[in-house]
Amino acid sequence: MSEKRPITLTDGVAASGSTRSGLEVIQGMIDGDHVSSMATTMDCRVVEAEQGKAVIRAVPNEGFLNLHGTVHGGWAATVLDTALGCAVVTTLAPGQGTATVELSTRFLRPIFPETGPVLATGTVLNRGRRLVLAEGRIVSKDGKLLAQATGTWTILEAEAR
Repeated sequence: MSEKRPITLTDGVAASGSTRSGLEVIQGMIDGDHVSSMATTMDCRVVEAEQGKAVIRAVPNEGFLNLHGTVHGGWAATVLDTALGCAVVTTLAPGQGTATVELSTRFLRPIFPETGPVLATGTVLNRGRRLVLAEGRIVSKDGKLLAQATGTWTILEAEAR
């Protein structure tokens, strides 16, 4: 396997002339062909994907603490946006892209660096021609629900970008 390199617009499913489906792009990230710069920043990576579903493993650390000593809610929201977004990407045809339209997040328990690695699962609930509805959950290693989200994504055609 070659060295991982950041994923670019020419690598992705939305690249003009791309022949890769969204599921193939996400699978390439799991296989280590590419790494997202945001995933590196957030210390998360895709560990599982199938049509309409993606699982992200994320590690909260002291770099994400807020003034109260807990992991900032923005970290959890970003991890959920990533998990749901990856689930949406698995439904895309070559030449299509996606963008978050709306994300509603609920924080149920505090997250600490000591919480350790968490799993964020995103699942597509409904995929229309232009809009996709998805939901997701972050759970701790002992199965406790930490945060939950729902969101809407729009489908973008390569020509529109």
